[in-house]
Amino acid sequence: MVSFESSRILMAIPSINGGSLLARMLPTLRWPSTSIVVLDQGSTDDTAAICSEHGVECVQLHRPHTYTEACNIGIRLARERNADYVCLSNNDIVFMTDVLQQLLTAMDEDPHLGITAPSQVIIDETLDDQPLSYRVCWDLERVDFFHDTHGPDLAAQRLDSDFCELTCALVRVSAIEKTGLLDDEFGFYHEDADLGIRLQKAGYSCAYIPHAQIEHFSSSTFNLEKTTRKASYIAKNRLYFASKHLGFRVGHVCADPRSRLQNPLDLAIGAYLRSYGLLDEGGPELVIGQPGAPDAGYLLTTFAGGSLPAHWAKYVGKHEAILTSSEWTRRLMLEMGFQSVFHIPVGVETDVYHPWGVARPFSSAKTYLLVADDGNAATLAKSLDAWRRFRSTGREASLVLVGRQVINAVGRTPDSSYRIGPFRIATFELEGIEARDILSDVDAELSAELYRAADFTICLGTGARSCMAVLESLACGTPAIRPDYGAAADFDHEHALLFPRSEHDPSAFQPDLDVLERRLEESFSLDAQDYRRLALSGLNMVRGGFTIRHTIMALYRLLPDMQVRDPRAKLELMEKRLGSSLQAISLSGPTSDPQKGMRRASGAVARRVMTMGRLIQQFGRTWQDRDLATAGRMIGNEIRQFSTHRSRHVVRAAQRAGRMGREKFLDWIAPYRRKPPILANAALLVGYIDADLGLGESLRGLARALATTDVRIGIHPFTVGVEGRRSAPFMQQHYDRANRYAVNVIEVAANELATVFDNINRSRFDHSYNILRTYWELSRAPEEWREKLARVDEIWAPNEFVADSFRHIFDKTITVVPPCVEVEEVAIDGRAHFGLDPRRFYFLFSFDYFSFPQRKNPLAVVRAFRKAFVDPATPVSLIVKSTGAVGHFPEIKQYLRDAAREDGRIEIMDRTVDRKEMLALLKSADCYVSMHRAEGFGLGMAEAMAFGRSVIGTGYSGNAEFLTAETGYPIPYRLRPVPADGYVHTDGQVWAEPDEAACAEAMIRVVSEPAEAAARAAAGQQFIARRFGTDNVGEIASSRLKEIFADLGAQKPS
Repeated sequence: MVSFESSRILMAIPSINGGSLLARMLPTLRWPSTSIVVLDQGSTDDTAAICSEHGVECVQLHRPHTYTEACNIGIRLARERNADYVCLSNNDIVFMTDVLQQLLTAMDEDPHLGITAPSQVIIDETLDDQPLSYRVCWDLERVDFFHDTHGPDLAAQRLDSDFCELTCALVRVSAIEKTGLLDDEFGFYHEDADLGIRLQKAGYSCAYIPHAQIEHFSSSTFNLEKTTRKASYIAKNRLYFASKHLGFRVGHVCADPRSRLQNPLDLAIGAYLRSYGLLDEGGPELVIGQPGAPDAGYLLTTFAGGSLPAHWAKYVGKHEAILTSSEWTRRLMLEMGFQSVFHIPVGVETDVYHPWGVARPFSSAKTYLLVADDGNAATLAKSLDAWRRFRSTGREASLVLVGRQVINAVGRTPDSSYRIGPFRIATFELEGIEARDILSDVDAELSAELYRAADFTICLGTGARSCMAVLESLACGTPAIRPDYGAAADFDHEHALLFPRSEHDPSAFQPDLDVLERRLEESFSLDAQDYRRLALSGLNMVRGGFTIRHTIMALYRLLPDMQVRDPRAKLELMEKRLGSSLQAISLSGPTSDPQKGMRRASGAVARRVMTMGRLIQQFGRTWQDRDLATAGRMIGNEIRQFSTHRSRHVVRAAQRAGRMGREKFLDWIAPYRRKPPILANAALLVGYIDADLGLGESLRGLARALATTDVRIGIHPFTVGVEGRRSAPFMQQHYDRANRYAVNVIEVAANELATVFDNINRSRFDHSYNILRTYWELSRAPEEWREKLARVDEIWAPNEFVADSFRHIFDKTITVVPPCVEVEEVAIDGRAHFGLDPRRFYFLFSFDYFSFPQRKNPLAVVRAFRKAFVDPATPVSLIVKSTGAVGHFPEIKQYLRDAAREDGRIEIMDRTVDRKEMLALLKSADCYVSMHRAEGFGLGMAEAMAFGRSVIGTGYSGNAEFLTAETGYPIPYRLRPVPADGYVHTDGQVWAEPDEAACAEAMIRVVSEPAEAAARAAAGQQFIARRFGTDNVGEIASSRLKEIFADLGAQKPS
């Protein structure tokens, strides 16, 4: 299990005069402040006070540093404090998810991962859209670095990358011990790419975690330096990068990728040679083939047989170097007399072969995929005999056989036969075999789907195809049963399922079928935990040494032994291109030393590679490669568009200081200014309409509901304090920050009212009827909220429980307006997506640690489950889905981890998922269980009911309106005082202590009496649709608003 001790990470944030940025960033980190260090560089603003307010250590560097200098100080601090990882981060970002926890999980899962980073939404107020960058890439042929904004598979949990941007990245300290610190010569730009290539040289991988996400405010520290100065600095660093790493030359004829005759490995290697800056037609030709291939300076052979063909001996000395895809073949070639023979692993493309893509299980039974080598019919037939013996003991298992002409190997007429896509499929029901003859090329994506659809892959041979099948399967998260000899012996990892070659004919590479049968039996009996451990071990083996990047980097490491690196030609071409670019766009004469100038800027400012800089490089490159007229035609339109954006931004920047003073002046004269008239018969919704929060979802539901009525509405998107949780605008056509409305419906927590009133002009509330729509979990609202409600005319509560909780401090009108509960259909198959057994009964409970686990009471759910189902063979499972509060509540987290370790039926899913994934998880469960002590509403229970799922829950507080004996299974309880450390505002409060024994009985009843459970679930689904549907909520809200309009003396809507 992953350990989340905060001391394992030191987060270092270089900053200079970045107090306002830190004030926005620090509250979003969700990480103990004791592990965060701000590296302040002589700031004169309120940085120190902001750090103190948030309990963050502020280390004073006293003078400006380059970003690399400051980051290196952070790395040294992490090393001195014995941290495993250092997080290097800009200060102009906010965390949208539990980023550090997510990155730490990825690091702990894969010991070969040297650096990892989150995806980032790039916020730039000068642009019309805010792109989402999933990772960064390089093209070292041109020494270009860019963002990848093409979305991966929604389920992808990791994207391998060339390097990781240091906007925010988690770095393994032990990896830095091997690579050395960041290169201070870079200062600000491309030091991250330099680190990436050095990490790869040292055997580490780089990866992005797409579901970990930050917002990067790239326009918040706009650099007003002359474009030519910045471009010159970038150009200098690109040249420096090239001088450090480029200059090797490898020729390789890259055929048309659309050609069906093209070897996929040839295509992949050609593309990566180009992207790593190694491809040069003047270098020795790299040919993938066999000895004797013409024009092959470097020969890469994937031969993997038991012995070399005798005629190969005549080609000894014909090639400058021989590269073999296995250690086995390297030894054979050395024995034959070849010299300069090197092993480089031939790897897989992890963008295609990964565990998270499409997976359509072949059947409900445990499935084995056997990838057959061509021309090995005898071995295949004998292996099928082993399969028949294995299955004859009554095991419910199926075999999918894939290869050319494999149907005949089964030895009898199939029960059915048909064609789909590139396969002719024959079924043999008695043997549990589905044989797929390959009729045409199977593309990589379809191959990956096949691997993911199986539980295990069987590879009988050691040839090139079998070896690639092992790697592809492991990369897809499917364990492989494989030989331990020949070329396959390279794929060593813990817990691997191996079989030796037969002792009956040791000279031949034939599998020991008795051991193969035992491996089938062993694999079939693995429990879920052992299976996950086996799958992860194989996956990490591929990640750590057998991806296509490892292939290219192995060649890169060998090239110094085969040629002299000479970057001069590359540098001359770059200088010519970059020089032309700068001269073409330059608006001023020579500038002072860019290094000196940039050292005066902060790290966050200097790290902005602006769009104009990219256009400079593109324009000059096009001019150099083609002609000036072509360059002008190709990007003239882009330059005009950018100039428009840039002009607008410069005008904004120039007016910013004046605007601040103007705003203060306008506030001062506000009482004397003429105000716009109040819009009669209209309501303004104020709140977190575009934030990923429960209150935001509730307000969105109200907006949808009112939009179906004849009441005029406007929306004021309130964003203070939730900047890091904002998503796309919602019903933007209704946004209105100018007009005053007869009624304001403000949806925030009661203690946040002051923030709303402080940040929105008071004229919007004066002389209007102000409604607070809010939630509260305990039976009495805190007495200190009485004064906060002074400017509120009415409260809208979601139910009578919340309404009653406010009556003792609010003597005006309280109206029950229920929230909308809508669960949209999702395309994700939750069971397949989360790896759930389609045959098991699943209980689910979800909670956020930030909502106080003492109130959510997850431990009671676990105890009730274990009490209900003592026999571990009972086909039931419990999923506890949690998120938030990394490093907090360690005792509770440890209890849950221990429970999952002791009982394999319990799964703790402690991570952030998006809305669609959460709905898919809810839908995939059979029963939702909540042993809460108090709820303001109980959205998880309501949404589960909306999906028609059974619900077990404490029969107390907000959910009691919809959870009854007719709609679900309410659990009895007794009231007890709320402990002081259990929640906020606990004085005089009580909450429920649910009966765990009764919950256990309800769990048993749901499983054992499915007809009754289904009837209650159906009744619950109908109640949710009727009470919390858009039409009903819209009718209740609009009716009340019309009553208010009438009382205010307004005319009725026309």
